[in-house]
Amino acid sequence: MRRKIGIVIPPASAGGVHQYALSIAQSLITHGRDRDYAVIHDTGERPELFGIPDGNTVRFIARDNLYLGPRIHWLRKALHFLGAAADCAPLLIRHLPDVVARAGIDLLIFPTPLTYDLPIGIPYVTTIPDMQHHHTPDDPDYGRAVVMKRDIIYGYFARHSLITTTDSDQTRSDIERYLKVGPDKLRVLPYIAPNYIYEFRDMPRDQARALLAHYDLPERFVFYPAQFWHLKNHDRLIRALRTIREKRRVDVPLVTCGNAGGRYAAVFDAVNATVRSLGMEDLFRHLGYVSNREMVALYRSTVALVAPAIEGPTNLPPIEALVLGAPIVTVRLFDIPKQVGKAALLFDPYDVEEMADRIHRVWTDADLRSTLLAHGEERARAYLPERFAALWTAVIADAFALTA
Repeated sequence: MRRKIGIVIPPASAGGVHQYALSIAQSLITHGRDRDYAVIHDTGERPELFGIPDGNTVRFIARDNLYLGPRIHWLRKALHFLGAAADCAPLLIRHLPDVVARAGIDLLIFPTPLTYDLPIGIPYVTTIPDMQHHHTPDDPDYGRAVVMKRDIIYGYFARHSLITTTDSDQTRSDIERYLKVGPDKLRVLPYIAPNYIYEFRDMPRDQARALLAHYDLPERFVFYPAQFWHLKNHDRLIRALRTIREKRRVDVPLVTCGNAGGRYAAVFDAVNATVRSLGMEDLFRHLGYVSNREMVALYRSTVALVAPAIEGPTNLPPIEALVLGAPIVTVRLFDIPKQVGKAALLFDPYDVEEMADRIHRVWTDADLRSTLLAHGEERARAYLPERFAALWTAVIADAFALTA
């Protein structure tokens, strides 16, 4: 009998976890055709999966994500963070189990615990993205309250899942240590790039430059796609480029993209203040939100990805650069050296001088860039969607074995 797998897609506003859920759906449906799938998404947000229509083996199911309406939304969040939502599930969390029952789903893939939802009474696999709140608990992006909240939520999901996946050996060890989850329930599945990276990966470089023409970018630039959190380390990156200008007499323009409004505005304003104070306005361009095609075009046009984020244990931009053929300059931190192998120059994210040295070397040495790209082409084979699908297929088989 064919089993049906449900894949919950968080809203697009969830950012990285939304893209991760799409990667799971795309790879499994494309490469795991021995099962039926239900893609469960919020009303009005049908996900973009290329080459996958709604049909006999794949159903797209819209669900209302408000449950009892916006007036109770704050209460649901509060109970969730306090670890009490499970006790109130019959009152607050009814919709997802109803959707699963009507669709005849045998196993649910829940790609993130952070959607104020609990798969009560449903066999499920979940993903814990990282435990970085334990590694930088005093950073403004986290703080002690976030450490407590995440441990409550992550712990609930990990303990009640059939299997919990994560993307690195470090996080697997962290889950065992901080959440007290046994190693038999944990699997390591390295992330892959978002779907659109593979969809547009063969974009010619001249087409990429033409697509970006309206931005009037410099002929050569380094690229950093990131939201404006403190941990993204934009400030030190600007200072490193200032160091290159002062000490090497070389100008390295930086192009960034990502949301700079709302909760990101304070850090964005602080970064702009650093740019102005150092006289770097001519070398800093922030594009804001860019389309998927434009994101690929930026990778295809850049001299190098520079990713100085003080977070991990791995990061998505280096994977995107590996797949799209961009040299990488990134941090010597957590499991990121394992992630990139020989395809990147590494630096201490707190050391502005070392960061400047690595950026300058890649900027000025064409032979070095060619060497990094050759290693990157080999390393990118670890991030193929078919390999990702095979890993997830094995997890699903293990999960079904536990329900037999």
